Amino acid sequence: MDKYFYQICIALYATVTIVCAMYAVHFKKVREGAVKTVAANLVLFIFLIATAYMTGETYYRFGYDQSDSMNITLTSLKWYQKHFRYNNFGFRDNIDYVVQAPADRPRVSFLGDSFTAAAGINDVDKRFVNLLRKSSPWELHSLATCGDDTLSELKIVEELYRHNYQTDYFVLVYNLNDATDMSNDGRSSMRRIISNYESSSIFRNRSYFIDTMYYRYKRQHDPLVKNHFYLLPNDYQGETWGRLTTAFHRLDKLVADRGARLLVVIFPLVHAIKKDAAYPYLAIHDQMNDFLNKSGIPHMDLLAPLQQYSGQQLTANSYDGHPNELAHRVAAEHIRDFITEQMRPDARQKHVHR
Repeated sequence: MDKYFYQICIALYATVTIVCAMYAVHFKKVREGAVKTVAANLVLFIFLIATAYMTGETYYRFGYDQSDSMNITLTSLKWYQKHFRYNNFGFRDNIDYVVQAPADRPRVSFLGDSFTAAAGINDVDKRFVNLLRKSSPWELHSLATCGDDTLSELKIVEELYRHNYQTDYFVLVYNLNDATDMSNDGRSSMRRIISNYESSSIFRNRSYFIDTMYYRYKRQHDPLVKNHFYLLPNDYQGETWGRLTTAFHRLDKLVADRGARLLVVIFPLVHAIKKDAAYPYLAIHDQMNDFLNKSGIPHMDLLAPLQQYSGQQLTANSYDGHPNELAHRVAAEHIRDFITEQMRPDARQKHVHR
């Protein structure tokens, strides 16, 4: 039925239109009165509702082209199918990769999640990795998958090394919700959100219009959807914090043992940046920067340069909090300077693995 849902809607709309037209012709032959007025208004109301639905369904099915933060709506799934193209390594990019690093220039390999894969950005050449590829002398790989966290990124590096992958630098682009993805409470919260979209509703699971309106209603009224980062402060303590720091140390050692270097870029949650209010996750940035300093892992934080703008200027759209093209341009500029600094011989000597 999914395949033919829109055709069924068209057929039903055509039927409603014909029936309403027949009643309109019939009403012309009926004498004026309260019954005629009520009936005529009812027929007009049904026709307008049907027209509004078909207009919305056609627009959101064929015209609307935007993602959402959690990629759980039909329109967002359609967006990803249209704009995400994967290379021979299975990562979003418009070039293929080889395992052997070039002899004439450094290779820099980025690890990350949807921020690095550039969720919400139509043109992959406008994300920071591809912008750096155009403006730097390095060979750049983007080894990012939406939904990855530090543990899954560690597994990616382990798998790449099993296939004799070579690189000079791994740059882990750290997103604050990586800790949430690694916590039991965080995973449970996301399962509850997603379960709302796995019901047996015949209309919401097939109608782009109804599904979109339902999601926007949930964004306004469901605390889990409206602010799914509410658990974030809790994820930087206790068992989850221990798993996170262990994953960093394991990754740093693995990369160092292979003769490469691990660098870290902290990417803030851009939707939470406001010019008239304090950034709510500053304490987490401080905690991560302190941990990386003590661990001897070179890092930079993009919070300060991105705070020159508001979250509204930096997000993909009103329903997707991923960084937009402006945020990626700012990130590219500062990441380029950071990597250039780390490639200096004295910077390499300062890095002590612990």
